[in-house]
Amino acid sequence: MKKTFDMAKLGVGNEVEWKSVFPILFAQANEVLRWKLGFAEYVDDISQESLVEVIRSFKFKKGKKPEDLIRFTRTVTFRKGVDWLRKTNAEKRGWGGVLSLNEKIGEDGMTRLDLIASSLDGVDSYELCDIMSAISKCRKESLNEKEKQFFHSFYILGETQSEISEVTDAPLGSIGTTLKRSLEKLKSCLKSKGIDNPFNQPESA
Repeated sequence: MKKTFDMAKLGVGNEVEWKSVFPILFAQANEVLRWKLGFAEYVDDISQESLVEVIRSFKFKKGKKPEDLIRFTRTVTFRKGVDWLRKTNAEKRGWGGVLSLNEKIGEDGMTRLDLIASSLDGVDSYELCDIMSAISKCRKESLNEKEKQFFHSFYILGETQSEISEVTDAPLGSIGTTLKRSLEKLKSCLKSKGIDNPFNQPESA
């Protein structure tokens, strides 16, 4: 399989170069969906959609390297996968309509997808998949079932504390306290794995 990319040729849309690079990027997209997000179905379809966006959106500026393109591919795929999960979960709940993860949900311009990354300070978006993988491991190792549920709903699905309260019948104050405790546990676990980026406090409903 091809080991290097000719970024100049890719930048001008060289069809032969893109065809040779496509299998590498496709494999990266598949890995994100299978191992970072736990997909078993629709992997090829979502990977294909992700690569279409990558080809259309990646900025081939001077100094860009093959690893930048790979990281961008992984980030786009991660976003596509989370968006797909969000839509599927919304449809299962019968909400009758689905908001894109990229739609702004607050006066500060934050999107639902940003809720996933907003818990970390100073994290490059290209590193998001690796950070989320470590968070997933720490979530299993250090959180109890209630903490796992609230953390997943708030940070992964992008639900508000009010939405979590409606589904679980838990008091809003309890949800905020549980999220705060969860983040403290995760901080400790992540630090033990060499990740020192501190969490922000969870936002109010």
